[in-house]
Amino acid sequence: MTVFLMKDMKGKKIMEKTDNVYGTSLQGYIKASYEQLLKAFGAPHEGMSDNHKTDVEWAFEFADGTVATLYNWKNGKNYCGDEGLELNDIYEWNVGGKNEKAVSKLLEKLRLKIANDIVDDAIDKSIIL
Repeated sequence: MTVFLMKDMKGKKIMEKTDNVYGTSLQGYIKASYEQLLKAFGAPHEGMSDNHKTDVEWAFEFADGTVATLYNWKNGKNYCGDEGLELNDIYEWNVGGKNEKAVSKLLEKLRLKIANDIVDDAIDKSIIL
């Protein structure tokens, strides 16, 4: 069952949740708030986190076969205990994949969501005026 599926305006699959993360490794980083990630990618995927070195994780497969994971690493409560950061205090997230394309694909989706939110806010404010 697909829990997360993103399609373009023509109904073509863009990305979906995946468990197919074997062979992925760190490819880069994304700077964003936890709230921005939730808005862009939905709730973290259950069962993905190792519950020790990470606190939350997302994993997606794009239409072209690119697999990307997004997670915090050794900076949250699971790894650092009481000294660890709360999710809302984490602003640098690890991106895993099989190549750097994973980073660019996730960044593209995140930037699109942020841009759409800015436009929606502007529209909402102009309607109120």
